[in-house]
Amino acid sequence: MKKTDIILGYRCNNNCIFCSTAHFPKTQVAKEKIKQQILESKKNKADEICFTGGEPTIRKDIIEIVSFAGRQNFKQIYIDSNGRLFYYKKFCEKIINAGATSFLIPFYAADRETFKLITGSEHAYEQTLEGIKNLINLNQKVDVNIVLVKQNITQLSKIVNLLLNYKVKNILFWGCCPINNPKFNFKKIIPNPKDAAYYLNKTLDSYEQKISHISINGIPPCKIKKYDKYFVWKYTYMSVLLGHNWKIDDLEKQKLDNSIKGKICSSCKRVETCPGIWKEYFKYYHEEEFELMPY
Repeated sequence: MKKTDIILGYRCNNNCIFCSTAHFPKTQVAKEKIKQQILESKKNKADEICFTGGEPTIRKDIIEIVSFAGRQNFKQIYIDSNGRLFYYKKFCEKIINAGATSFLIPFYAADRETFKLITGSEHAYEQTLEGIKNLINLNQKVDVNIVLVKQNITQLSKIVNLLLNYKVKNILFWGCCPINNPKFNFKKIIPNPKDAAYYLNKTLDSYEQKISHISINGIPPCKIKKYDKYFVWKYTYMSVLLGHNWKIDDLEKQKLDNSIKGKICSSCKRVETCPGIWKEYFKYYHEEEFELMPY
């Protein structure tokens, strides 16, 4: 399978504390440029396409863009969104009718105040929850991504419980990607992977059987051995990322290029398949602090 992610611009109606593109110019990619990228993706035999940002849904022409992609007969059209505009049911119906088939929505906290702290947005909590609810009630495929940061890992079980009450079936647990943004305050945001793994293990001990589909990424698999079957060891598709005037031909390779393995990893049976840890972690933590446990 081949998937193309197209960045529609960097404007967003949230201001997340860990955003890797927050320092980018708040420009939007021209509609005709996007249509050209859609056609090129189809020509290059992409099976799936994903619209991302910034926040793709705040574009006034998003329905037209999705509709154009829908006419190209991709197997899947993903919308990678913070979910806030899906608060409006009519908007949900419009984007679905235009051709969107799947939605990836992040959810950050079990309470309004923590959600506001993370997203920098007053009404994001209520709007995102209602957006998830609307899409699920419209029988859409919704993957909810929980980005693990210091501000939310202690309430991870509560977040999962809340999502299950909203009938969410697919939950992704992602270690925060600490790259690109020079204003990123690593120490205030990024937990030690061993701490993130502790709360993730604890959460899955309680909720594994209640979640239909689990995916884990960005955490050393040796810290979640009991649940490493859910770890994304290797993407099952070729993923391309298109920006306004740049292109990344292999997102998996880029991830590996931005990762590193510890000295202790050389003795691990899975050293060849493990993606390692983001290089940035080694700038702020000593390897011993990770407490890695080779297979």
